[in-house]
Amino acid sequence: MDVFKNNGSKIHNVVFIVVDMLRVCYLKKGGNKLNICPTINSMAENGIICLNAHSNSFPTQFSYPSILTSTLPLDNGGYDNGIIHRPLTIAEALRDLGLYTIGYASTAWLGNFYGYNRGFKEFYELFDPGNLWGNYADIYYEYYYGLMEKKIISDEEFVKITGDLFERTLKELLRLCRQTEKQFVDAVFEYDIALHRHNFALYLEILNRMYSQFRQDRKKFLLEFLRSHLELNFKMFLTNEKEESDIKDITTFFPRIVRRIIRCFGVRFRSYRQAVPATYLRKLINRKISDNKSTKFFLWSHFMDVHDHVSMPGEVGFPPNLLTLGLRRIFSNNAIARKEMYSLRYTDNEIANVVNRLKDENLLDSTLIVICGDHGISDKAYELKAGSLFDEATRVPMIFYNPNLKPRTISAPCSLLDIGPTILSLIDAPARSEFKGQSVIGDLANDRIIYLESLGPGPGDLRYKAIKIAVVKGRHKLIWREKEYEDSCSAGTNYLFDLIDDPNEQKNLYNDGNYKSIVSELEKIASERCSKLRNESGFISK
Repeated sequence: MDVFKNNGSKIHNVVFIVVDMLRVCYLKKGGNKLNICPTINSMAENGIICLNAHSNSFPTQFSYPSILTSTLPLDNGGYDNGIIHRPLTIAEALRDLGLYTIGYASTAWLGNFYGYNRGFKEFYELFDPGNLWGNYADIYYEYYYGLMEKKIISDEEFVKITGDLFERTLKELLRLCRQTEKQFVDAVFEYDIALHRHNFALYLEILNRMYSQFRQDRKKFLLEFLRSHLELNFKMFLTNEKEESDIKDITTFFPRIVRRIIRCFGVRFRSYRQAVPATYLRKLINRKISDNKSTKFFLWSHFMDVHDHVSMPGEVGFPPNLLTLGLRRIFSNNAIARKEMYSLRYTDNEIANVVNRLKDENLLDSTLIVICGDHGISDKAYELKAGSLFDEATRVPMIFYNPNLKPRTISAPCSLLDIGPTILSLIDAPARSEFKGQSVIGDLANDRIIYLESLGPGPGDLRYKAIKIAVVKGRHKLIWREKEYEDSCSAGTNYLFDLIDDPNEQKNLYNDGNYKSIVSELEKIASERCSKLRNESGFISK
């Protein structure tokens, strides 16, 4: 299929930007009447936009293997190990084609620890190292401690599982602290509160001491010392300092009320971020674009600002376009008119600056720009936790833009699994058999099967948790889970939705007798996928 306006058009570079929590309903093409993100909207209007695209899971940790490796979330041992065991990454595929590869990770879930540096010649981690500790403490330690308390696993199993992971996490924290401190000292990066707020010399000393204690007596360390300190955040955990006293709570009570009132009029306050803001990231991206203008390159970055409601580079100020977005937000009760609007406009402005840099360097015509969200967010009261497979948590835009592409809107079902194959086809590169998706510029069948899958909140533990699978085929979507694990997820209900008549997924048709044959067909597909995963993992259903 001829997708370019000119037959001689040739793509040499790829800039891939993932906007965390970017939902298709934020775009004009997705039905939003507000021009919240004019740059993204323009690329959607003038490029290839997939309006019926699904994230293959929710949240970031679960969905990202599909984005960068074109494999399903629970393939290759699941998402607990990130993409370490996946067959191929898009960075590796493009590196093999001679592109210089650069990556910017702005959350610990996308760092070296989970294998996301694979294929990148240059790879930078731009998040608070303490996030890695939070991932271990809040998710893995707590989950397995709960299993131990319920006598599902023994003390010895708990110590083995959490101890091995703790040792890996501690070693990675040591590496991250050294790396972040060195990059600042060597002026690789400018100061940012997310990266450099810690006293790394002190932390390295304490981490090494902790590692010594851990190796002397794993069981005592994990069950006694670590448990007593677990509720503390990274800094408090390491220094044993209580940062907020009762007196401080009292003295800041009234200022907090004033700040909350001021927020209603658009002023934003930000005393902590888990990652660098879009402005910081954009400067790094633009510098790399200019540095590599004479070579073919692939640049991937992940913007966290919408997820974290960051709408300005500093700690206090007005977000961009306050008059066009702020007043609408104050007087609107629509779910869309929330803090995400400010953050998305801010992010969009920085993406515009990246596009302008490509223009200034005469690279835009030879560069493919890819924009997508990694997931949405679930508002349903019964699906607030991670693992939701409802559309509001998984419907995302996928945009492929180059000035020479013929504008095209794709309404056939597709997913983040298809990004890698589509990039390869648009740069006229051979397909890779390791990728499970397919290029969206080919013929996509309207009844093509799309899989979404999760193990619910917490670790991807196939031994004790139900597999939850959503199957999208044509106009229908089934959300189904294993019956044998009724207590392992926050919600055990099965659902069937008609996505044409009920796009907001309000009417559950699962028990409607008129849809019995459809339920049976989709359940068979889900069950076969589940059986495949169980057989590959060795953890067979109870």
